[in-house]
Amino acid sequence: MKRILKLLAGILCGSLIGIAIAVLVAYLIDGKEALDVVSHKVDAAKLAGSIALSCMLAFVAFILQILLHEVGHMIGGLATNYKFFSIRFFKYALVKTNNGLQWRQYDIVGTGGQCVMYLDKDIDVAQDSTPYFWYNAGGVATNILLTFTTVRIKPRTCSLSR
Repeated sequence: MKRILKLLAGILCGSLIGIAIAVLVAYLIDGKEALDVVSHKVDAAKLAGSIALSCMLAFVAFILQILLHEVGHMIGGLATNYKFFSIRFFKYALVKTNNGLQWRQYDIVGTGGQCVMYLDKDIDVAQDSTPYFWYNAGGVATNILLTFTTVRIKPRTCSLSR
């Protein structure tokens, strides 16, 4: 019984947080007009379409963020003299082999992507001067740049009421 109550409490808390985020996003996009939905009848078809479109766009944004995050690691590594070995997005990896670049499939649980690079053999990796900072920070820096360069588009005002 405790497990069921914990599950229901988690679902309730998650739902409330989700609703709060949705209202905040709607307010940021449409301003006070978004909050007028509460006092009017809502067109269920428009609401369902809006939710479906939002979920689809969130999924696409999720995929692009992971892809660009890993590319950021690669750019940071290449800029600090690392050599490319592989870059993986979900289970698909582009791997450098003796025959050039090849696509491979790896199923690694717990990661959405991975950028593997290496230093030349003549660099002493025990020194504090190993240029790992930008290799590691490249992904986060890319995500931050994407966040701040996103253009806020003000859509046409449309009412969900009939």
